[in-house]
Amino acid sequence: MKEVINIHVGQAGTNIGVSSWQLFCIEHGIDRAGKQYSKNQYYPESDFLSFFAESQSNKFVPRAVFVDTDPATIDQIRASSLFDHSSLISLENKPALVEEALNQIRIKAEECENFQGLVLYRSVAGGTGSRTGSALLEEISSKYERKTKIEMALFPSKNIHGSQLESYNTVLASKQLIESDAVFAFDNESIIDICRRNLGIEAKHLNVNKLIAHTISNITAAIRFDGALDVNLQEIQINHVPYPRANCLVCSNAPFMKEIYSYNRNDEEQRATVAISREIFEPANVMLGCNINTGKYMACSIVYRGDVVPKDVGEAYCYMKTKRTVQFVDWCPTGFKIGINYQEPKIFSESDIARVQRSCMLIANHTSISNVWNRIATNFDILFVQRTFEHHCVNQGVEESEFVEARDNLEEVQRDFDEIIQEEPLDDDNF
Repeated sequence: MKEVINIHVGQAGTNIGVSSWQLFCIEHGIDRAGKQYSKNQYYPESDFLSFFAESQSNKFVPRAVFVDTDPATIDQIRASSLFDHSSLISLENKPALVEEALNQIRIKAEECENFQGLVLYRSVAGGTGSRTGSALLEEISSKYERKTKIEMALFPSKNIHGSQLESYNTVLASKQLIESDAVFAFDNESIIDICRRNLGIEAKHLNVNKLIAHTISNITAAIRFDGALDVNLQEIQINHVPYPRANCLVCSNAPFMKEIYSYNRNDEEQRATVAISREIFEPANVMLGCNINTGKYMACSIVYRGDVVPKDVGEAYCYMKTKRTVQFVDWCPTGFKIGINYQEPKIFSESDIARVQRSCMLIANHTSISNVWNRIATNFDILFVQRTFEHHCVNQGVEESEFVEARDNLEEVQRDFDEIIQEEPLDDDNF
């Protein structure tokens, strides 16, 4: 067993974290007080204890630290008896906030027998998630240099804007973001579209957070449960990140369908392994605003959960190899990595999502992510050339040189993607 510490920064990171831990508890049979109510039907403790610590009173406490400058968000979590209250940190002084967060991370790391790494949840477009999250990540990278650092990051959307400063915040955060080992990227607009189209539900923040939580559950399932392909955080990086700065990954899930509709269709056909395998390659199901039908894959994993037969997976694999839109870069023609986890996916209580016996998730490093970086860079340049809203950041201690340095770093990322797309396969003389 290898333990993982989850760090939730800012309002977005905190709210996504709350939904994620609710789903983790459902999957492992843990109630709101931290007691395991149905131990026999779950996998051995050694699996889920990578995410939970067992106290002397036989209570299971999430290995999580929550950090925010806004006390209201943290106070809502304090009302729960599930979390360790000393790990719920709310301070307006950002240096003190980072210092206390590091102290709590250190305490949790020292409690681990085989500390594997950290998962950071944040919005890179928000003030706290961008600047406080980056300051915290920089310190973590220094203190835990050999540990794997994975991010669950909410990016700015193409047409839905939450803040006038989101372009500034994202570019400032990009320097530390590209130094993480791997980043799972999401945006609100793409998830809102999935809510409306697939589930027919109102696109409230709670529903968006729940869909992200389902995705995070699938990403971490192989760490928390036994399966045909068990992975750890380091393997996520090894399997998906060929270049250090090309570290942003996109995800899609299937099936996402509304409960009241699911039995009005041909259930077997809609939920068959081949059918859900088709769905994850549809751009409309990707949780980030990029078109995976254009460009090429640098790496691709397909993770199945639940009642999945290897023969059906083989048929789905043969189908995917015939898709003309699924193309790999010439220098990495190795194809797909397949994972099967036999733990059936769970849903939230009173969920709008249909309960299914099997699900499928795509994790991909795709060149179309460069379009997201280009859009963010363009929006930044439009504002920065006229210094629009710059004073808001300056008043919070950001110097102009930091903008220039961050923009230069983003320029290097854009050049990296240009080179990746243009690279030719190696021939015998290159070896």
